[in-house]
Amino acid sequence: MKQEHDDKGNKIYEKDNEGYEIWYDDKRNVIHWKDNEGYEKWFDENRNVIHWKNNQGYEKWLDYDDKGNVIHKKDNQGNEKWFDYDDKGNEIHWKDNHKNKLDNS
Repeated sequence: MKQEHDDKGNKIYEKDNEGYEIWYDDKRNVIHWKDNEGYEKWFDENRNVIHWKNNQGYEKWLDYDDKGNVIHKKDNQGNEKWFDYDDKGNEIHWKDNHKNKLDNS
């Protein structure tokens, strides 16, 4: 296993013998993960997946509100989707850039 540390001794990177890689922030939270087949995930400070990529080049980005609800998704194929939630975190509306929409309110 390979590891790298910052100047304070905090682990910032590791790669195991099977090729899995993990990058950490200064609080030891995972910020980037990559498996041995090329799948990758990036995380925000709340441990939400903010970027995802598969080994065939497909990518997806996600934005969240302060409650952890996904409010926007987009991919590298030109698709986008926006979401609205009620006060309890239930999805009540969504719409996409192809003029599709759903209203659950």
